[in-house]
Amino acid sequence: NKQQTEDKETDENKDNEKKKGPRFIVNHKEQIKDWTGTNQIERLLGPSYKWLNLNPFRVFDLPIEATEEDIKRRYKKLSQLVHPDKNKDSRADEAFDQVKRAHRKLMDEIQREVAVKTIQQCRERVERTRKRLIKKGISEEEILKKDGSLEEAIDKEIKKEFATQEYNHGKSDDMKRKYANREREKEKQEAEYWRKIKEREDLYRETRDDRVKDWQTFEQNAKKQKKFGNAYRPPQVKVEMAKRREEDKKKHKGAGIDESYKATWR
Repeated sequence: NKQQTEDKETDENKDNEKKKGPRFIVNHKEQIKDWTGTNQIERLLGPSYKWLNLNPFRVFDLPIEATEEDIKRRYKKLSQLVHPDKNKDSRADEAFDQVKRAHRKLMDEIQREVAVKTIQQCRERVERTRKRLIKKGISEEEILKKDGSLEEAIDKEIKKEFATQEYNHGKSDDMKRKYANREREKEKQEAEYWRKIKEREDLYRETRDDRVKDWQTFEQNAKKQKKFGNAYRPPQVKVEMAKRREEDKKKHKGAGIDESYKATWR
C-alpha cells in the first residue's frame, strides 16, 4: 500500500509538471558562456539604450516564450555581472538600473503580457506587409534591399512600437500633470475665496458691538427729538440773505422790460 501511494504521488507530480510546462526553455549555459561584466554593460548602455531597453526581453536577451524561472535565472546572472558592488565600472549603476526595470516589468503579469502581445503584433504586421508586397509583384530581393531580412525588419518594428508606446505614455503623463496643476490652482482659488469670506465674517463679528452702540445712540437721539418736539424743520433763512434778495428784486425791477400790457389782463 505504501509503495502504491508513493507511485501515485510520483505520477501526480509528473502530470503537474506537464501541465505547468518545463521550468526552463532556454539553454542558459550555452547562451551566457561568453558574458562578462564589460560586454554586458556595453550591450545594456549602447547608443539610444533608453529607447532600446523599453523592451524588457531585449534587456534579458530572452525570447517571449521564456518561463518565469528563465527570467529569474537571467536576472541573477546579470545582477552578478553589472551590480555596482561587484563591477567597478562607473556605468555599472545605470546598467543595473536598466536590469532592475526590465525585471519588474517581466515579473508583473500584466506588463509582461503587454510586452509579449506587442512583440507578437509587430511580427505579424511585418509578415503581412511582406506578403502583400510580394503579391503586388515586388521581388524578395528588392524587399531585402530596402528593409533587410525578415528578422531585421521585425526587430526594427518592435523598437519603433515600444518607443511609440513610451512617447504616448509620456504625453498621457504630461496631460495628467497639467490636469493636476489645474486642479491644484482651482483648490487654491477656492481656498482664497473662503478665506476672504471668513475674514469678512470675522470682521462683522468683531464690529458688532460698535454697530449696536451706534444704533442705541441713534435710538436715544430719536427719542429725545420726539419728546421735545424737535422734529426736522427746514432751516430758516437768515436776515442778511433775505435783505440781499429784496435788494436784488428792486435792482432788477423794470430793467428794460415793459409790463404795461399786463394792465389789460382782467
